[in-house]
Amino acid sequence: VLDIILDALDSELGLFGYMNQDGWLAIPSMTRQLWEHCQIGTEAILLSIDSLGNSSLATAVLKKILVYSNNQSSLFPDHNIIMTRSIVVPIVHSERVIGVICVANKFEDYNSNDIALSQTIANSIAPILAARLAFKQEQIRRWLTESKLAAEAAALTRINAELKQSQVQILQMEKLSALGTLVGGVAHEVNNPLMGIHGYLDYAISKIEPGKPLEMLKRALTEVERVTRIVKNMLAFSRFQTADSTQTCNALDIIKNTVALLSGELRKADIKITMQIPEHPVQLHCSADTLQQSLLNLLINARDAFENSPGSHEITVKLENINDKLARIQIIDNGPGVPEAIKHKIFDPFFTTKVTGKGTGLGLSVSRQLLNNAGGSLSLMDAAGGGSIFSIELKLVLT
Repeated sequence: VLDIILDALDSELGLFGYMNQDGWLAIPSMTRQLWEHCQIGTEAILLSIDSLGNSSLATAVLKKILVYSNNQSSLFPDHNIIMTRSIVVPIVHSERVIGVICVANKFEDYNSNDIALSQTIANSIAPILAARLAFKQEQIRRWLTESKLAAEAAALTRINAELKQSQVQILQMEKLSALGTLVGGVAHEVNNPLMGIHGYLDYAISKIEPGKPLEMLKRALTEVERVTRIVKNMLAFSRFQTADSTQTCNALDIIKNTVALLSGELRKADIKITMQIPEHPVQLHCSADTLQQSLLNLLINARDAFENSPGSHEITVKLENINDKLARIQIIDNGPGVPEAIKHKIFDPFFTTKVTGKGTGLGLSVSRQLLNNAGGSLSLMDAAGGGSIFSIELKLVLT
């Protein structure tokens, strides 16, 4: 279109521009001499009306009148593009300037015919340009609407997924709550006669003479004590909703005492245990019972993991500060590790890989729940070179 206008008005320079939705003058089309002088690559020039100063472009746009001159002037004040003659005609539609046409550097003065032709061309282009701009704005509105709808759809999808996850968690909690109630009731019922049996066995052992019957009674007492521990775990599981976040303990003392408690058993099993702990006390938001029970469960599991496993057996208990708010206790073993297929199950109540009669599958479940109630966490990761790392994270008591 610009080429046709330039040819009709026998002009060397020219440009076409339109008013965009932000009220700026966008100039996407101009003769090569202007384009190269502006050095703008392939993008359209965008000019605010204020930047046009007192130029003929500003006058045409602001006053909605055709401006022409047969004297020397500049097209863009900032770029000092010299014109010897020029016509600037606004494209007006519905009493609003929607664009502008400028031609310049005719070999002779512009005359009344040139001015009339320029106005006719602008009047002819006006409805076409108005329709094109309206279409473009509609496209932008549609794109914005579609983008908004897509964002809302993505948000709804995310919310729906979170809701489903929450429903699964709530259902699981309800199942655990019901299971805890059932287990607690059974454990209480079993605990009473169990205490009686334990008492009778203690009395019988104290009265019987050494020999085979005494050994049998001692074995029976050992089994009763094992059942007692199982019942204790079941009771702990049934009380997992009890808050524990208000109590504190010295992690250093708990670790030392727990390791000392199991050191004999570990030594008999030819398991080397080392501690990487600081010398100063580390106060944590957790009860001493909760931390000791959790450490015992983890250490016993580490010990059992070495069963039928060749090579040297080592367990490391490590205590460190993660930052000024959290501490981490790690139980690291060089055993066979936890198979990938069951990693997602090991914290489930009553899930166990131990042979029948050796474990209830409540140790990890109870430990994690007790630690969660204390505001902490229990997690599993693979150790470098094989084995497992169980990490306890708890809040530090700030001083």
